[in-house]
Amino acid sequence: MIFFFLALSQNISSQHIDNNRDKVKDSLYDATIQQISEYKYAEAINSASLLINTSKKDSDDINSFYGYNLLSEIYDKINDSVQPIYYSRQALKHALKTGDKSIMAGAYNNLASTLDETGTEIDEALELYTKALEIERSLQDSVFLNPALNIAELYLIKKDYDRMAAYLLEAEFSLKRARDEYDDPQIYLDMLWGDYHFAKGQKIEALKLYDNAFTGIERDSLTYLAVEFYPQFIKRLIENNAPEKANVVYAALLKHIKKSHETSEQHKIFRASVLAQQEELKRMRNENFLKQEIARTSLESRQILNFLFVVILVFLVIFLLSLFRNIKTRQKLINDLQHKNRELEEAKEVAEKSVRDKTRFFSTVSHEIRTPLYGVTGVISLLDDREDKRLSREEMSSLKFSSQHLLGIINDLLDISKLEGQEFILQNRAFDLSHLLREIFSAFEQGETEHNNTFHLDIKEGTPQFVKGDPKRLSQILFNLIGNANKFTYNGDIWISLRAEAIAENWNEIYFEVKDTGEGIDQFSQRKIFQEFSQLETSNTDLKSIGTGLGLAIVTKILKKMDSAIELKSEKGKGSTFGFRLNMKQVSVKEVLRLEKDNNIDLFEKYKDFLKGKRILVIDDNAINLMVTKKVLMGKGIVVTTVKSGEEAVEKVKHNTYDLVLTDINMPAGIDGFETSVRIRKHHPGVPIIALSAAETKELQKKVKEFGLQDLIAKPYNQKELFSKLIASFQKTGKVLA
Repeated sequence: MIFFFLALSQNISSQHIDNNRDKVKDSLYDATIQQISEYKYAEAINSASLLINTSKKDSDDINSFYGYNLLSEIYDKINDSVQPIYYSRQALKHALKTGDKSIMAGAYNNLASTLDETGTEIDEALELYTKALEIERSLQDSVFLNPALNIAELYLIKKDYDRMAAYLLEAEFSLKRARDEYDDPQIYLDMLWGDYHFAKGQKIEALKLYDNAFTGIERDSLTYLAVEFYPQFIKRLIENNAPEKANVVYAALLKHIKKSHETSEQHKIFRASVLAQQEELKRMRNENFLKQEIARTSLESRQILNFLFVVILVFLVIFLLSLFRNIKTRQKLINDLQHKNRELEEAKEVAEKSVRDKTRFFSTVSHEIRTPLYGVTGVISLLDDREDKRLSREEMSSLKFSSQHLLGIINDLLDISKLEGQEFILQNRAFDLSHLLREIFSAFEQGETEHNNTFHLDIKEGTPQFVKGDPKRLSQILFNLIGNANKFTYNGDIWISLRAEAIAENWNEIYFEVKDTGEGIDQFSQRKIFQEFSQLETSNTDLKSIGTGLGLAIVTKILKKMDSAIELKSEKGKGSTFGFRLNMKQVSVKEVLRLEKDNNIDLFEKYKDFLKGKRILVIDDNAINLMVTKKVLMGKGIVVTTVKSGEEAVEKVKHNTYDLVLTDINMPAGIDGFETSVRIRKHHPGVPIIALSAAETKELQKKVKEFGLQDLIAKPYNQKELFSKLIASFQKTGKVLA
């Protein structure tokens, strides 16, 4: 047990001093208390023993109880494991004779504490604590029920958590009506409640209570509690992936260990022992001096010198043993700290591996889903291009919407994985900000009208038109915020507004705001809507399951990458306002025009007839995807040859010439796209090769460059983007575009 023995003995002693105690006993009692506080344990033992002897002569059971109780306390302080139990039992015998319930309760509690600290008599300790508690209940004197707290800890050891909780509740209730306390019992309550919740598997609640105890210990500078409790707290923080908090507690533990070393009781006990021996030597020297004066014999002088030599020798041995013990203790603490440090390092590695595994998992899942999704979206596009449509426009629109919605979910999952790893890189290029806003506004204004909302765009005067930044991610943020507003608003208004404030030359702080007249968000929900997979409960039952709950989480993470943060003002039933601020550099129109001139998407409109008659080899082990790609290319007059493996492709290029090769990267049954490209180049070194992949990671893009491929196209792709990249690849190889 880590508390209550010393505190209780002092508390009882201070509250129940018999006013009729004579002056000698008063003096001995006060002297013992003073000597204990000054760590003069040898003198304190002598004073307590005199108090017992004097009280026994007078049959004074009250003072006999106090004397034995003080002896038990002294021997407990000097780490004697036997004497405290013996003297506590003697104290209980005299306490029972007094008939005083307060004294009896204290005696039961102190004996139980000594048994509890040795850990040998847990059942007897439990019985004694129970007796103490029954007496304290009957007194009803507004004193904190220490036995209840001690019983709760024993039931923690016995793993009887229901009984533990019952006694903790009783102790907690007594705390509310208690008057004066030697120490803050709330700290011990928080520690034991934390142990209870941890045993029950409620680890988050347990860590909160441990943190409350940590705050109390630091507030009251309770070094003895810190040294006992912090190692356990650190271990459980590490087990629950909280390395930052573990480091804070670890630093506090080091501080308390240092303080403990500086004021170690072992040193004070040693010092007290030295002083006691000095006093004894002084007394003996005086006595021998008198004897020498009387006897003046050389024999007695030699005997005294021999005796002094033995005493000094014994003292030296004790000193060396104490020094050796302190060195061993310090070395053990150093080893423990090194072990804890290694545990923290291991916890850090586990956390970093968890992030990498999560990123790899999302990337793999995205690849496996986007591969068949490419077939779905491709077939839908082919059906939509046919003149003899067998599906109605409404049915076709539904298919396209569903496939695009599914693709949006997959992209959200992939974005989350990128944002948490090292994959995510922001662009910094010139673009037309007002044009971007108007395109987004137009998409919603002319989009679905099921909710019958009216959209408003307000770009304040002074907002720069041309800026540098990442237009793709800015569009993603605004689409999420406007889409969220549209989702939770019916027959209302949605405003998209922009205003800017100059902060330096060519630099502006631009405030983006999306405001709606929808349902609004209560204060509780505002704290969780930015978490991953969190969905807002609404009064419209058809909205409760819409979406993945990733949109606002992605917005928050992207803004964090942009050194910004989301701002939310909302009230239930009164709509919501989402806003954020970006520092953006103003640029000239020339930079924007130069960028647009180099944009690959424009190549398709300019050179779309160039592709007619070109011979392209397509490699893909997925039959549906192969069919879709073939039909898409043939629709532009391209001559297409298809193969299902890298080996088959190599055989084809041995006997045929192609203008360009499209190869899937991930083909598990044979050689992958990279190895295929290496073998093809042995026969046709200059042929342009473009990679096709459902994955789109930083590592994959790096490998595409390393193997000399012209480009990477992520599936499912936009047809305009596909053809533009094909044309760009021809352009890079020096082909003349007609």
